[in-house]
Amino acid sequence: MNKEESLALYAQGHAAWNAWAEDMLEKRQRLELDGDWSASPLDHGQSNRTRNWHSAATASFAQHVFEERTDFSGLTFPGYTNFENTSFQDYANFDNAVFQGPTIFEKSCFHSGASFDSARFNGRASFDHAKLQKRIWFERVNFQERASFDYTYFRDFTWFALAEFNGYTNFDDAQFEGECSFRAMVAHSAFSMASAKFLVVPDFIQTRFSEPPRLDNITIKSGGIRAVALSALKDRFRHGRVYNQLKLAKRSQRTYLQSFCIGPNDGAYWRWLRKLATQGHDHEREQEFFKRELLARRWRSEWPWHARFWFGWAYQVLSDFGRSLWLPLLWLGLSIGGFTALYLGQYMAVTGRTQSGLTALAERAGVLFSDAPPPIPTCALWPGDPVAAALGLSLRNAVLFAGAGLSDKLTQIHGCLWGGQSPEPLPYEAMPARFVPNIPDSVAFLGVAQSLISAVLIFLFLLAVRNHFRIK
Repeated sequence: MNKEESLALYAQGHAAWNAWAEDMLEKRQRLELDGDWSASPLDHGQSNRTRNWHSAATASFAQHVFEERTDFSGLTFPGYTNFENTSFQDYANFDNAVFQGPTIFEKSCFHSGASFDSARFNGRASFDHAKLQKRIWFERVNFQERASFDYTYFRDFTWFALAEFNGYTNFDDAQFEGECSFRAMVAHSAFSMASAKFLVVPDFIQTRFSEPPRLDNITIKSGGIRAVALSALKDRFRHGRVYNQLKLAKRSQRTYLQSFCIGPNDGAYWRWLRKLATQGHDHEREQEFFKRELLARRWRSEWPWHARFWFGWAYQVLSDFGRSLWLPLLWLGLSIGGFTALYLGQYMAVTGRTQSGLTALAERAGVLFSDAPPPIPTCALWPGDPVAAALGLSLRNAVLFAGAGLSDKLTQIHGCLWGGQSPEPLPYEAMPARFVPNIPDSVAFLGVAQSLISAVLIFLFLLAVRNHFRIK
């Protein structure tokens, strides 16, 4: 049927439509029994009887504008069904509808929401480039063959809970701007979400895939540091004036706020996404989802009076949750410089100078200049450079194996900075054989602290190397 015939039959009501569909299915059975059936309407070798059946069984609403509420619930579409470029201005109901042949909703637009609950697609179904402006329901929907949602735009709440996909399914480059749930969904064939974009973390809890899903280049913007304040505000004033004002905001503003809010179940959502990435051997996504899972716990199940809260912050700041190679090295370099300044400060105190270690480092680096260059301090016991000695001591404490077999050099460094048995400066060559430097207790404690900090940073760097190169 063409569009005018399809609209006329739809206007007669559900009973007339399903009577026509039942008659068409009976004719199809006779064609199958006669061996004269071809499932594809594009098969050029089909008989005239089959060609006439496909023409009569087609339901076309392409490019039509439904201005009022539409009800296709419970209808059977016996053949090819075409809703391409169709506009639904009001709510569209396709609950329990049965689509026996290929079904096209490409570039269609649902302005006021739609429901496909318990609908069944026995042929290929395509929603490519469709725009779903309001809530859309696909609960318990069944796709027997390929289902395609490439470049589909889901603006509001999207519900695929308990859906079943039996053929190849793809949501490549689809865009979800509202909450999205695939909870308890089952996919019996390949499933792809490559380059899909989510503004809110999707729910994949208890989903089952016969093959690992493809999540290449998937983007999920939900969560982050800004989420903390917004989520707390939303929970605190959920029933108050502030929340009501948020609800009355413009749609774009609500979507923006929603994208930075952490929900109470986001931790579980990220955990299931990480599980899916692990199944697909997508190591990069696995690490990213693990990071988001830890962030979602913060200010939800972890609070400042919990040790895990602060360990999580440290893990994030020092290594981006084990994902960054340069962050541990950056902090290691900063710690070496900081402890160098502390050791110089102790040297200044031992030698009676009022200058701080940080100032001495800045002068040596050429940061602070006076009209006359500042005098370079000398070692406490023999001629030498205490700045270089402090840096050497900091490097040895930071990299534990760096000074192996150079114990005499370490003694020389300590003697330069803190002095020893001799009250007068003397050449290093004249140092007593059993020289014992006067190491301050504070310096000993600083050395222990630096060694522990450096060990943690080196471990985090090695962990990032392992994660980056996927070393087992």
